[in-house]
Amino acid sequence: MIRLFPIVFLTVAAIHIATGQDHLIDKVDAQAVKSWYASTLAENLQKYGDNPDVMVRRGVIANRKTREVLVQAIATGVQHDPIEFFLVTEFGRDYEAIAVTLAKPSIIHQALEFIGVKPGNTVNAPELVFWPKGERVIMHFQWQDNGEDGPGEAHSVRAEKTILDRRTDKSLPEVGLMFTGSVTVQEENEDGVKTDRYAADLGGEVASDFNERWTVLDVPYRAEQGVNYGRLMPNPEHLFEVGQRLWVKLTPMAPPGETRIRDYRLRLSAPDGVEARTAADLLYTVTGNEKDEPLVAGSFEDFLAFLQQQIADERDPYITLALDRDLTIPPLVEFAQMIEAMGESQILRLDPDPTQLYHQAFLPDPRWYDREERVIQPLEVFIGGETQRAVLTEERYGEAGPTYTEKITEFNGPEGLKELVSKDEEWPATLFLRVPVGTTYGTLLDYYLPVREHFPILFVLSENDPAAD
Repeated sequence: MIRLFPIVFLTVAAIHIATGQDHLIDKVDAQAVKSWYASTLAENLQKYGDNPDVMVRRGVIANRKTREVLVQAIATGVQHDPIEFFLVTEFGRDYEAIAVTLAKPSIIHQALEFIGVKPGNTVNAPELVFWPKGERVIMHFQWQDNGEDGPGEAHSVRAEKTILDRRTDKSLPEVGLMFTGSVTVQEENEDGVKTDRYAADLGGEVASDFNERWTVLDVPYRAEQGVNYGRLMPNPEHLFEVGQRLWVKLTPMAPPGETRIRDYRLRLSAPDGVEARTAADLLYTVTGNEKDEPLVAGSFEDFLAFLQQQIADERDPYITLALDRDLTIPPLVEFAQMIEAMGESQILRLDPDPTQLYHQAFLPDPRWYDREERVIQPLEVFIGGETQRAVLTEERYGEAGPTYTEKITEFNGPEGLKELVSKDEEWPATLFLRVPVGTTYGTLLDYYLPVREHFPILFVLSENDPAAD
């Protein structure tokens, strides 16, 4: 028996049954496709077998001199939404993809590294990593209409042009894809031996149009699956026939030996002698060079100008956020609101330092001060007063409507809270810190970080709200 940790994958047959979708394998001559792959592999091995600058595998040719990877594929001919992938394998969701390849995703990963492209990191929401990271590559679909099967350039189209966004009635922005590389999962056999497996080989994802942990290539912007689902469809101006033979060409954006990625650290603090009451009062300091010298030390507008110059220079800046412990809640709330307002611009790739809070923690829905307006009941922790208490509310529904029962436990300081939540009890995943508006950021960290593993979701509710008593 084989077990997968932490992901359980259905067999291909089970997926087909569960979805009730028509699949490409049922529409084409599968043996003819396999023969095409076999004959192409034999020809390329004979042609490039002794060339150290060319990597040849089933369905893949990588050339480090020309800095390109070619992947054999066949078109699905899908004309309906949703469309979630540019490319999958025969184990993937071909009914939501532009094309299918018989090449293994891990081989495509190796091919990109072979030509000098380094993989990055996937999104990871539980760890508050919401931005894909990696070197950008340009994807083209290529084909010939004269009956030849070779990777010629008789016809070529950017991959982004094959998908239409209903919201804009335009194709996806031509900004390339990011080589994030897939995560790995552990596979355990009946003897208890665990082996790391490339997740995309099991799930079949090669290139997605939403942020996906198990794909080789991701879009270079935030694109949550739930937000995009049903909004993206095949572009009627660039439809392929079912089973049409294609070559997928991948080329890196950055020149040889260079990278678009830039890592910076943004620190928010109060200038000397200034009480920071608003976000405009804060000092925005950006570092990132080896000497850790400030690249920016000024206003929020100065910080934005720095980011815009990075984009103009064709760089991908990634910002790690750090907040001074002495800051109070009001300027942090205002800063978080400013960041959210920039969300659609895709200019700011901001993730918190692992020892910091995510900025959205300062943006609770105002209705949540009223327990009757909440979807779920969190653990509420009140600090800053004469007594510190944790309140766990049980919500029950009856014919007369919901009733609420509170379990209140007093504790003393951060250690007392840690001891309380370490007890053998089922806690909700969400924590509300109910604090006076003048509470410092450092105090929030002192209470939350020791219990973070119990409460992955945190919101800070300041007690200046009239509904909070």
